[in-house]
Amino acid sequence: MLNTERIMAFLAVTDKERAKAFYGETLGLPLVEEDPYAMVFDANGTLLRISPMPSVATASYTVLGWEVESISSALEQLAARGVQPERWPGFVLDEQGAFTFPDGTQVAWFKDPDGNVLSVTQYKNRPGSRQMDAAKPVAIRFKGAFSISGDTEALPVKDFGPAIAFYTHVLGFKTESRTTDRVILRRDDAVIGLAKNGADPEQASVFFSVENVTALHAELTATGVEPSAMRPDTYNRVVRTIFFAQEPYGVCFCFGEPVA
Repeated sequence: MLNTERIMAFLAVTDKERAKAFYGETLGLPLVEEDPYAMVFDANGTLLRISPMPSVATASYTVLGWEVESISSALEQLAARGVQPERWPGFVLDEQGAFTFPDGTQVAWFKDPDGNVLSVTQYKNRPGSRQMDAAKPVAIRFKGAFSISGDTEALPVKDFGPAIAFYTHVLGFKTESRTTDRVILRRDDAVIGLAKNGADPEQASVFFSVENVTALHAELTATGVEPSAMRPDTYNRVVRTIFFAQEPYGVCFCFGEPVA
């Protein structure tokens, strides 16, 4: 039933500002939304909702973890930011604080300021890798973003929170940087910017050059975007297969791929 839905992660903390600094600055997770009741971070496509509570009953086991390509590099970066690994009784750890399982998988644990146990894991043989490889979807690649009207580095939005959620969770972009008035997003080689500049979103439009436009059309349809039908189009003597879609604020997108 939920196999096609996106999973969310939840944590409770006692000090909201302290948690914001730890998850946002120390761990580097982009803050995409905040209200008096919770903060929402973008954990590489997974929403992490952190809520302040009067008290937190911390568990002695991992409540949130990350799969990393290099645990040594991850622990080095954490140490540089003042985060030290936990050392559990009965676990023989290496000098960086990583434990190695019999199959070669390595894991290290650390805590947030409230004592929530977090972890980083480098798999030797990733669980379900054979099944996942067999069902691996056809690759989609964004090759560039080009203005049809407006500035692709300042696409107008009314509020960053919902807009970032749409671009990251629906269109598959990742947040590269954020200031008070500008957010830069990237998917593959396509880079765009969002801005709260008072401009009319319905007057902005972007052309995305993509690889495997048919698969992208199916991907967006599955997320409920309702893209237009695909059709051939000729521009500068190049025939492309294109389709259109619109984001919630009104910015229009055209996705296209040259016909082989």
